[in-house]
Amino acid sequence: MRRDFSQISWDAATESQWRQLVRMALAEDLGRSGDLTSQALVELDRPGAAVVAPRQAGVLAGLAGVPALLQEVDRRLQWTSLAEDAQTVSAGQLVGRIEGPAQSILACERILLNFLGRLSGIASLTRHYVEAVAGTKAAIYDTRKTTPGWRRLEKYAVRCGGGRNHRTGLFDAVLIKDNHLAFCQGRLSPAQAVRKTRTYLQQIQQPDGLVEIEVDRLDQLDEVLQAS
Repeated sequence: MRRDFSQISWDAATESQWRQLVRMALAEDLGRSGDLTSQALVELDRPGAAVVAPRQAGVLAGLAGVPALLQEVDRRLQWTSLAEDAQTVSAGQLVGRIEGPAQSILACERILLNFLGRLSGIASLTRHYVEAVAGTKAAIYDTRKTTPGWRRLEKYAVRCGGGRNHRTGLFDAVLIKDNHLAFCQGRLSPAQAVRKTRTYLQQIQQPDGLVEIEVDRLDQLDEVLQAS
């Protein structure tokens, strides 16, 4: 079985990142005064309900976090899910329903839609590329070039779209680039760099750690494969 990178799921770490971002979003949107428009026009305890439906067809991502988002706003808000992450939906299809105090629904609706729209957009684009290579031995992998603070969530969205996660960060795999070799001032060939890295991983008791390297020529590829 081929070794692979750790794959992101909706776990405690992912939800923790989600909650941190939700709190930041609420703080910048509501400030100290809250939703002035809703407070002025809508009765405090007036009950309300809203449905969530995409305007375009696509792949869902982020629904798993909606209950946590609503809890951060008002624990009286209730979420009924009518779909699930990684599901393909059509335009206008109902994916969920919110019930609770109308003021609280209005206070969180834009944040909710922004989060779902961003992650579902990533999942939908990923699915496009996954389908493009269907029937081949190729796989679609993501990158750590993510939006700061959104890494686990954006990588989760890639998984919802059928893609695979590359390394989560610098800490969980080795990727030797031209920049690394440049700082070695020509003292290491790509093959030597791989062997030195393998020795280091042995020293830190990670002998099975994944090692990747960029090569410029096919002859370098043969050398690094032998060194691996």
